[in-house]
Amino acid sequence: MRSPDGKAQIGDCYASMTGLIWCEGKTTKAHGVKISWNDFAAICASKEVLKAAIKAAKNCNQTS
Repeated sequence: MRSPDGKAQIGDCYASMTGLIWCEGKTTKAHGVKISWNDFAAICASKEVLKAAIKAAKNCNQTS
């Protein structure tokens, strides 16, 4: 996945039968962040929950 202008690599997303793996930047699949389909479905269950999850993730990244 690349930035909208195509200049920077944002990361890679892998979908499997058991869930998703997100690899930020040039992180390898083995070191990616895994999420099960059930957890992904819970996050995407409603627009409100999705907005809250995105807000929490952005706040976490700003304090890191």
